[in-house]
This record gives sequence, C-alpha cells and structure tokens, in this order.
Amino acid sequence: MVRKKIRGLYVTTIYGIPITLDYSWFLIFGLIAWSLSGGYFRQMLPWLAGSVHWMLGIGAALLLFGSILLHELAHSVVAKMHGINIRGITLHVFGGVAEMESEPKDPKMELKMAAAGPATSFALGILFIIVGALSSSPALKAVFGYLFFINVVLAIFNLIPGYPLDGGRIFRALMWLKTEDYYKSTRWATKAGSVFAYLLMFFGFLQMFAGSLFGGIWFVFIGFFLKNGADASYHFLMLQRGLKGLKAKSMMIRNFVSVLPNITLQQLVDEYILTHRHHSFPVVEQDQFLGIVTFNDIKDVPRNEWSEKIVSDAMTPVDDTLTICEECELFEAFVKIAGNNIGRIGVTDTSNKLVGYLSFRDLETLVSLKIPATA
Repeated sequence: MVRKKIRGLYVTTIYGIPITLDYSWFLIFGLIAWSLSGGYFRQMLPWLAGSVHWMLGIGAALLLFGSILLHELAHSVVAKMHGINIRGITLHVFGGVAEMESEPKDPKMELKMAAAGPATSFALGILFIIVGALSSSPALKAVFGYLFFINVVLAIFNLIPGYPLDGGRIFRALMWLKTEDYYKSTRWATKAGSVFAYLLMFFGFLQMFAGSLFGGIWFVFIGFFLKNGADASYHFLMLQRGLKGLKAKSMMIRNFVSVLPNITLQQLVDEYILTHRHHSFPVVEQDQFLGIVTFNDIKDVPRNEWSEKIVSDAMTPVDDTLTICEECELFEAFVKIAGNNIGRIGVTDTSNKLVGYLSFRDLETLVSLKIPATA
C-alpha cells in the first residue's frame, strides 16, 4: 500500500511539483475575499449589487493566490533546472513557500533562483495593468488594477534584503560572491532578516496604538513569522557546520528493533510498542528495508481493525526520504529526517540491507554537544 503523507490539502502537481493548501490558507482566503468585496470593490463600483462585489472579491482573491503560486513556481522551476529537487509548494496564511531538498551550490545559482520570484511578480503586475487598460469593463479594470498593485507590492516587499525573503537570498548571494564564504554570508543575511522582522513588529505595535488594530496585528504576525524564518535559517546553518564531515554510519544505531510486515497491528502494539517503548520501528523482511511504521500510523486505523490489519497496511513504504547510505553525509540524513514527517531514517548498504537506524533526537543531541548555545 503506497501512501504519501501530505501536510494540508493536496490540489495538483505542476512540473512534477505537488501543490498543497495549508489549512490556514482557507482563513486568509476568506478574509481577503471579504475585505475586497466589502471594501475595495464596494468603493470602486458602488452601483453594483453586493452579490457581484462578492463574486469579484472571490475571483480577485483566487487570482492573487494564483500570482503567489506563479511566484513560487518561478523559484522552483529555476531550482529544478539547476538540479535541486522541490518537495512541493504550500500556500498558507502568509503567502506561499517552495520546499527545496537542498541549498544552492554556488552564489550564481542562488542569485538566479532568488531573483526569479520578484521578476515574475513584476511581470504579472505589468500584464495585469495592460489587460486592465485594454478592458472596457469597469469591474475588470478594478480587478486587474488591484492585481497590478498587489503584485508590485509583493515584488518590492520580497526584495527587502533580509533572509528568508527573496531579497535576503539575493543579498546572501552577492555577499557570497564577494567573500566566497557561504556561512558568513548566511549569517549576515539572517541577521538582516531579524532586524527587518523587529522593525515590522514595531511598526505593527505603533499601528495598533494609533487605532488600526487589525492592520497592526497583521504586521506583528508577519514580523514574527519572518523572525522565526530567520532564526530557523541560522539554526539550519549551525547544523550544517556542526555535522560537516560526519558520515551517517558514525551516528546510526546498530542494535535496532525491526518488525515483520505481516504481523498484525495488535501484535505490533502488544509485543513491540508496549515492550520496547519505541514510537517507530523499521519494517524488514529477509534483511530488506521495506518501510517505517509509527505509533501515529496505528492510531489512524480504527482500534477494532488492529487484529485484522497488518503492518504493511499501515506503514510508510520506503522511498528516498526514508533511507540513506552508510557513507552519506550526516547532514543529508538530517535534512531527510526533518522533511519526512517521521523523525527517523534507515541506513542501508548497497543491497538495501538495513544496517542502522537514525533518529532526529539523536542528531539534535549530537549537534547540541558540538555547537555552543551562543553560536
């Protein structure tokens, strides 16, 4: 049973990239459609009925998120052209994000990838203003005028030189070109991102005190989101430095407990989970690594079916995100573990024999020992 774990609502796949809607997206989509219908379109087109305002608001909100999707697709297509795989694009309450499996290998690649998003937004803005100018319908002029404005604002905002914004990536790429030091450039870009995030939050608090409660809260939330992104990026950098040069085999657990694919879920609970107190087990048959089964997988199955369902019915089948070779870099294992939603990964030899098991917690413990808290 092949099962793909997706965070959010899967929509479609474009250019081999899964597109997902985070559940928070529905909230922001509703708020934008409501704001446009009751504010912008009512002011611009007061003679139209309220139902028409709502249709225009919903249509404009959909085109807005279509623009954000094209912005992220531009990043993703350039990344794939340079050999970087994209796990997927997720639209969420703050816009969208493309999840890369690895970082760019050189500053020129980074520069092209980062610039592709704002360039696409600017191009869309120009397209929308031209279409609006050619249209004879006041309603369409209002829709395309809004989309022109919002795409230009999106492009300019993303060009602010603070990581993880596109401008921060461009800043890092330029510093990387100049200094030839990836770590130092990333540190500067993430610090710039933190400064900008604090400025946004400060501006948001000023707006709240001035009486604009909703707008102020929104700026504070955006600033908080960017600050977390900058901190996470810097932490990711420290992890990369701390794990550099270490191999997966140096940290893997060799005395792991595995389970067979044909035992029932009830046997798994009684004979393994309650006995060994582990939350996940590699599934192995004749030394071949087949997948990983977790306690959460079992909880997804109704309790009255535990005696009928077997492990292979519930497990996550092995794929590239669940396995790594013995000689592979430990940092690569960390990236895969962080992205597979399980927190574990199997270490295999050339014949797919499972020779070790790695957990996210073990890697974090190693990094905390290697990297000072003040780094």
